[in-house]
Amino acid sequence: MRIPSPLRRCASALAFTIALGATLGLAACAGTPPPNEQMEAATDAVRRAFDAGAQKFAPAELGAARDRLHRATVAMIAKDHHSARILAEQAERDALLARARSESARAGQLR
Repeated sequence: MRIPSPLRRCASALAFTIALGATLGLAACAGTPPPNEQMEAATDAVRRAFDAGAQKFAPAELGAARDRLHRATVAMIAKDHHSARILAEQAERDALLARARSESARAGQLR
């Protein structure tokens, strides 16, 4: 059975579109550099929050920061640099909040 010409063109266009999308998707992932600076900043922020007593004064925020940093590490291993960057930035913000809350609580205890 012979496939009519318009259907053949449509199938060829669909196959080309799928192949192009897959190629562009892989190129986008490969083109994103690893977020080494963000990972380092997030790791440092989590450590500083812990040192400030966040495990006692801001455990939820510290837990969120540690969870996101862990997920960022997993994304880095999987070479999903875009997700790793976003998660590392979020982890850093969570850790900064945990540190600020801890320092505020500790200052309140001194009064």
